[in-house]
Amino acid sequence: MRPDLLQFAISRSREYDADLGGALLTGDPEGLAGALEELERADSRIWERMMAPNRRAPGLMLLRSHPPTADRTRRLRQLVASHNGVPAAPAAPSHA
Repeated sequence: MRPDLLQFAISRSREYDADLGGALLTGDPEGLAGALEELERADSRIWERMMAPNRRAPGLMLLRSHPPTADRTRRLRQLVASHNGVPAAPAAPSHA
């Protein structure tokens, strides 16, 4: 694996760990998931204005060091155990 691709994989793994830490610290994985979604909406509008002002921006996933927001929010929402609302360990990521 190329060093830069390895760095992206490590960075994405650390983001999942940071999400878990934030959820455990705040006790509000749903709030964190909502905030990530709002940041994603704001970020995509910025990229669209800079890169493609008259059309939708091309897929920029290859340039991202963070995992897809949808994956992060899904994992955060899985943290809350349905029986008592206590954050629990997340499921394994579908991909790194």
